[in-house]
Amino acid sequence: MSAGEVRNAAASDLRTERSESVGHVPVLDGLRAVAILGVMLMHFTIVEPRILQASNLPDRVLWQIGLAGWVGVDLFFVLSGFLITGILLDTKGGEGYFRNFYMRRVLRILPLYYGSLVVLFLVIPMVAPAIVHDIGRLSHGQVWLWTYLSNIAIGITGSWQAVPPLTGHYWSLAVEEQFYLLWPLVVYSVSRSRLLSVALGLWVGALALRIAMLWLGVSPTSVFVLTPTRMDGLAAGAAVATLARHPGGLLAVRQAIKRALSGGAVGLALIVLATGTLGQYDAIMQTAGFTLLSSTFAALLAFVLLTEERSLVHRFLSHPWARHIGMRSYALYVFHPWALKATARAWKAHLVPLVGDSGMAEQIMFWLVCLAASLAAAEVSWHLLEKRCLALKRFFPRSGREPAAAAIA
Repeated sequence: MSAGEVRNAAASDLRTERSESVGHVPVLDGLRAVAILGVMLMHFTIVEPRILQASNLPDRVLWQIGLAGWVGVDLFFVLSGFLITGILLDTKGGEGYFRNFYMRRVLRILPLYYGSLVVLFLVIPMVAPAIVHDIGRLSHGQVWLWTYLSNIAIGITGSWQAVPPLTGHYWSLAVEEQFYLLWPLVVYSVSRSRLLSVALGLWVGALALRIAMLWLGVSPTSVFVLTPTRMDGLAAGAAVATLARHPGGLLAVRQAIKRALSGGAVGLALIVLATGTLGQYDAIMQTAGFTLLSSTFAALLAFVLLTEERSLVHRFLSHPWARHIGMRSYALYVFHPWALKATARAWKAHLVPLVGDSGMAEQIMFWLVCLAASLAAAEVSWHLLEKRCLALKRFFPRSGREPAAAAIA
């Protein structure tokens, strides 16, 4: 081992020791912030009527950048696969393995999820019906949301209209909940070495399934939202968590991580050059592209975990504001379409004067207003609901040690 590798190993050990003492890895909050900001950027860009002008080249470039923000969902999938698998591996064999895991997930996820449904379906129609553009559709397809099956409803019909307005984005929450329900059984049933093979098999299988479904003429929307076709992100994150617990940890595969990160970035760039977009419904993106995203984000996650605390990447992702946004990413994800709809309703066309034939200045202002409204909603959610429910986790402690790579808020 070279002197540089020795220093990196020592730094990694130090970060592990610190993280065990506080039970949290700050840079992961930063990655969550990157993911949610990307998703919000997309939704705040595709608002109707369109702000960015199709006739202006810089506007068209900014439009494509905004459209690419959907990849934040794939980063969330990788993070979820990594964090959940790490928790399960570190508590496997301990007392209350299933009970404590599921109860801690219930306290983190269900209060906000079902609370938001109560507000949307019961409160808003009474006090602010103008927020919803089609109040009559609120009763349509509700059952899919209450049962965490909204992605199934969208997948069956191939249409976002299968669920009520302002709930289309809940599809990814359904995917993750279905993963949380089944994955503990898998981790419990197989050895650690076999788990890596299972994760890699799911990663390859998702690609094969997408190719088959598209070849059979299945709607790209269905391919985009169904859990089996989106398992590669969750599986890639699970593979990182498993590798982190092998002898030598991630340091043993550091060069492979760097190659995967650079190769994935080049591959995605080639897709953009070939298609002119990073759109989620393009056939190339839905096949090789999703696979490249999952491997690239998994490599990025591993790379971030190996970075030294004084590095620019580590300092950026650990910045207080990045951590603040990341810790509220769940509420931001749930409520940002609501904030968008309310802002769009109040927004006056060309509130900011056009510069030539460009809507760039207005678009940036619109982004900032929507972001502020989303952050305000998330802050209310965090203080009134989420942190109070999270405090109840003390009644369901995790058994066993929690290495740094497995810590989660």
